[in-house]
Amino acid sequence: MNFDRDELRTLCSALHDSTISAADHARLEEILTHSAEARELWFLHCDIETGMADWAAMRQAAGAQKVVPFAGASAPHLSNRSHTAYRWLAAAAAVLIAAIWWTRDSTTHPPQETAALETKANGIAVLARAVGVEWTDGVARTSGAVLEPGTLRLKSGAVLVEFYSGARVVVEGPAELRLVSAGEAFLQSGKINAHVPPQARGFTVGSPGMKVVDFGTDFGFAVGSDSAPEVHVFTGKVEVASATLAPRVLNEGEGVRLERGALQAIAAVRSGFLAEEELVRRDSAFAQQRLAAWRETSRTLSADPATVVHYTFEESDAPERRVTNQCASASPATHGSIVGSVRTEGRWPDKGALQFRSEGDRVRLIAPEPMHAVTLLAWVRVDSLPRGQNILLAADSEQTGALHWLLTGEGRLRLEIARDLGRPRADWEAVNSAPFVTPERFGQWLMLVTTFDSRTIRHYANGQLIGTGASFAPPSLLIGAAVVANSSSPVLRQLSGDMDEFAILSRAMSADELRALYQAGHP
Repeated sequence: MNFDRDELRTLCSALHDSTISAADHARLEEILTHSAEARELWFLHCDIETGMADWAAMRQAAGAQKVVPFAGASAPHLSNRSHTAYRWLAAAAAVLIAAIWWTRDSTTHPPQETAALETKANGIAVLARAVGVEWTDGVARTSGAVLEPGTLRLKSGAVLVEFYSGARVVVEGPAELRLVSAGEAFLQSGKINAHVPPQARGFTVGSPGMKVVDFGTDFGFAVGSDSAPEVHVFTGKVEVASATLAPRVLNEGEGVRLERGALQAIAAVRSGFLAEEELVRRDSAFAQQRLAAWRETSRTLSADPATVVHYTFEESDAPERRVTNQCASASPATHGSIVGSVRTEGRWPDKGALQFRSEGDRVRLIAPEPMHAVTLLAWVRVDSLPRGQNILLAADSEQTGALHWLLTGEGRLRLEIARDLGRPRADWEAVNSAPFVTPERFGQWLMLVTTFDSRTIRHYANGQLIGTGASFAPPSLLIGAAVVANSSSPVLRQLSGDMDEFAILSRAMSADELRALYQAGHP
């Protein structure tokens, strides 16, 4: 198949930068499927990107620069390979090769300016608490989620929304609240209890009948489907207006109801609105229920004959700094050894976790038995992804079938399998997911899972499939001596975040099983 080198270069760069369109992605697959020469250049591109990333990571001061290596693709045809531990000499050679590749048999192109990659901040609020919520739209939102402009629809339960302006709003379902900006919301239906500190003065809540402008206060606002909207001022004062009525100021203890186009005075009744203190109490009780449910599911996972390692991080910090493998038949070698990391709070107040922050933080383990299929599972709360590779699990070995499981700098879940292609160091065949652990999900507890059934790698996040791709089938899959949340590589690749559950199974769990685990385990 004939192809244009300039076109291939552009497509490879777009894929690397995650800016490729669906049509261009299909075109790249077509070229790679039908041209051996294009595939050689493709793998060269992978090697160059990874080599340069490793070289830059080794040269940089810790944290001084974000390095993003080649990200691969979630499509089966675009699985890629990577080499580890490139030295500066290899990287220099890669630069020379790249120059030859991109300029050979082509016209000279003017240099392009390189701009720093920035992520636009679209959030206007944070979902601080969510207690017993059933979302009408079916969109799963958990505590800590960054909220962009849009509508929250609660069928039941209650949430606390913290606006970037500083206003705090308890929303009690059933309700429909549209988030307009950091300083404005629109209550289509339901009840809210708002606390507006002086920093958020001017916070505004509209409704189908009237609008409330706050001057630094606590107030309740109710909009019923078959009742007139009401405003209750608990402290401070607000201004109430409508399309047909002049603005009216309400002081502490006062309220109004909009009836027949007129504002009728009523007394403010605080007990009719869910207070933040009561929401916190409910949240604590709900958390205990969720923790009890997870522990029951956790025992079932530990008892699964295919479970090789299951860490729950709930043991006390014993002198030997051990993480206990909860499997009934666990050998002592499969217990984890904590290095550097300290204990912290997990998904619930009484749930333990490990914190990974510094270069040395890690858990050492041994999973000696080879496998022909695998499930890797972790509940993590990611603070940031400062490096091109952020390790979840890394085998020390580079034997064929050894595994690396990680998050890329773009938030893609990635599984790498070592293979021998006759070169001095192992090649790593990898399949990536779509980006998932992106900045708006930092600080949230996420269930990340990758399965491999000896034919297909599948990536899951919060019980949903986020990527799949074919891979070669090694004679067996090897973990052996390995590191959780870090690696033995000289390049910094540690996870920056917390982990409160980790499991390895010698079979590929089904999508239904993983959805059930997420439902039982999400906070």
